Amino acid sequence: MLRNTAIGLFAFVLAASGAQICDLNFKVCPGSYNGKTITVPMDVISLDPKFALCPEQVQVAGGSVNPPSIVFIIDNSGSMENSRSNPGSDPAHARFTKVSSLLDSILKIAPSAEVGVVIFATRLSYDYNKNGYLKRAYPADNSLLDAYVPLTQLNQKFANGRSGIDTLKYFLNATCTNGGCTVPAFSSQADANTDITLGFEAAKMAIAPAKAAKDNQYFIFLSDGLPNVLPSSDRYAMRNDFIKGVNDPTTFSIFFDPRGDAAPDTIVMMTDSIRVNGYSATNPKSNYWASSLPGTQLQGILQDQVLNQILSNVNATPATATLTVGGQTYNNVSVDAKEFIFPKRIPLSATETTLQFIYSYTYIDNTGGVSTKKQKSVPYTVTISRSSTATIPDSLAKTCRDPASLTLVAGGKTVTQVTDDKTNLEIRLKPSTGDVCTNCTVTVKPSVTNDKETVTLSTASGYYTGSFTRALTTPATPENGKLEHAVTDSIILVYVNPENPLETVRTSYPFIPSLPPSTVDWSLHNSFAQNDDVTIDTEVKDWVLVAPANLSVKADDGSANRFTTLSGNFSSEDSLRYVGFRVEASGPFKVQVYIYSNLGVLVNKLTFAVPASEYAKLEKGSKPDTRIMRVLWNNRTMDGGLVGTGAYIFRSQVTLDPESGKAPSAPLTNTRIVGVLRTR
Repeated sequence: MLRNTAIGLFAFVLAASGAQICDLNFKVCPGSYNGKTITVPMDVISLDPKFALCPEQVQVAGGSVNPPSIVFIIDNSGSMENSRSNPGSDPAHARFTKVSSLLDSILKIAPSAEVGVVIFATRLSYDYNKNGYLKRAYPADNSLLDAYVPLTQLNQKFANGRSGIDTLKYFLNATCTNGGCTVPAFSSQADANTDITLGFEAAKMAIAPAKAAKDNQYFIFLSDGLPNVLPSSDRYAMRNDFIKGVNDPTTFSIFFDPRGDAAPDTIVMMTDSIRVNGYSATNPKSNYWASSLPGTQLQGILQDQVLNQILSNVNATPATATLTVGGQTYNNVSVDAKEFIFPKRIPLSATETTLQFIYSYTYIDNTGGVSTKKQKSVPYTVTISRSSTATIPDSLAKTCRDPASLTLVAGGKTVTQVTDDKTNLEIRLKPSTGDVCTNCTVTVKPSVTNDKETVTLSTASGYYTGSFTRALTTPATPENGKLEHAVTDSIILVYVNPENPLETVRTSYPFIPSLPPSTVDWSLHNSFAQNDDVTIDTEVKDWVLVAPANLSVKADDGSANRFTTLSGNFSSEDSLRYVGFRVEASGPFKVQVYIYSNLGVLVNKLTFAVPASEYAKLEKGSKPDTRIMRVLWNNRTMDGGLVGTGAYIFRSQVTLDPESGKAPSAPLTNTRIVGVLRTR
């Protein structure tokens, strides 16, 4: 019985204290994580049905374009050019020639766009002292002449007749040899190393006075992406700061590497950071591309992938969204100013889940004076991985709630254990907040034996309900409508959310079989005593216990010399010497005996207890799970004197100790007249 009780207590606590379950909330555009893996904690089991919108514009021929502000950040380190030992990442110098050509495309669509240029290596490649149009990066330090080309409006006209685009092309007109490239106003400090952080610091200075709104400001970064700052430099400690992406506008990066076509981790991590840094609504569009042949590929990447996003001239309106997960496609049911809203939570897989989004937008194309409604669709792919060591990224959130709860009811009352009389049982399921239970079931099974029953639930008032019957029967027949189990089983309920198997609730209830009541029986040992011992011997005990010699009990008054112990096989002659009684009990007990003369005068008394530790030493009784003892009077008074011939009132009471799980037994009391006969 102790085993079942312990299981029951543990199971009840487990059922009542389940950990919370959580939804992952995309509070930023999923495009911020396009092509990436997001690792989340194990308590995240589903996706919140609301997904943040992604700002979208479309480029329409002949339409007006809000002029952007763009800063080109160009790597001019030694690794970009051919040398005797280095094949060079950009031996065709495309980072200068193609950017110069790209300015013509920008001028045609957005003539008032403004463009700045930052070129870097160990230091910035422009020297302020060599051209007054340049802007100093460190105006407070006269020892540092690092400079950049400030934002310049393409169609701007200068006093000397030169335009803004001509000025920019002048500063991009590089002279390149196997030793590297120099540009007009080149700095002698700009040697072969690569301080990418310095390039981005200067670009932030250049973009600061931009006329365009923040969501129309852009960096275009051209590099082989690997920082190289000497440990002796005072800038060595900050060589990787650019990866943090702090205060960078939307950034498009092209990685040059003739040996492959995969961007390095530095560019990947930097882009991830910029997408979610909150600088503008368009930052999630930040992206990167790899080019193994920049001389032929760069123009296409810049024109088709970059400018088509920067030079959009029509705002697009969110229309529809689909999300495909594990072969199942979900469609949004509504859209508001901030989010696409799907009909329900989307379940995740146990380990890794690939999400395929398609966001669709509508826009009006007025080309040729005819208004045409068109649609644009943008795909995103994101992977969610669950890990016990993960934390939620700062740009996302999780919303948690209690899981579904299961309770067991009998006779309209919730139970924590099942007893023999509870044969008809009801299951009540309360789903997690916001969930419904459609065609759901609960599995009922014993903890050890092999039965299993499936209970279908139906709607009730605030919960779902289903019933089953149970019986102590083995072997069992599974799915026969009745739970059949053994007396040693606990009863287990298991609910698996049909919409999301990661939500599994298990509760366990101990089975406590009814026990027979405690038993105690009393019978007389002789109606009278025959004793021819007329001598008074005060050393003789006045009571005799027929029990094992090692039995250790004490009278309530603390006296240990009131009785002696005899084994059960004493002679018939001895048996005739005593009156008393035989007790047969199912557990530890207490004895009280009082002897009175026929005139009601107290002659002797004895009170003692047999604890559990001593009860086990007694001889087994005739009934199951009982033990016996004889309590005999030695015909003496409390002071050891002999009583005379006559009738005596013998009153006894036996009381069982209470036992857990057993029905209590009333004290057994008996009063009899007995005789003592002195033969001489």
